[in-house]
Amino acid sequence: MRPVARPGPPALRYRSHLTVHEGLPGGPGGRILASMTKSAAPKRHLPTSPFKAPVAPPLKHFAVGDRVTHDLYGLGRVIGIEDGIAALVDFGPSQVRVLSPYAKMSKL
Repeated sequence: MRPVARPGPPALRYRSHLTVHEGLPGGPGGRILASMTKSAAPKRHLPTSPFKAPVAPPLKHFAVGDRVTHDLYGLGRVIGIEDGIAALVDFGPSQVRVLSPYAKMSKL
């Protein structure tokens, strides 16, 4: 059985984000596409755009004694706070350290 010839890499649109190694087997001219990554830069918003700029959700703040609900653990009471890092919450049978930004926890 004869191996099927594979075509070389497609037209390279984002050359600044690609690494191409010359002289290695794998396509026309012996080029191999080593990596293809997009930059992780945040998207910018133009001030003249007719669309609204993305708004970050407000940060949640908890204090000792607050009653809270958590999507996984249920109802509980905050018994300790590490500023901007975590909250120690008593959920009855267990105490859990919930890390900031508290996505699954809300104040009652």
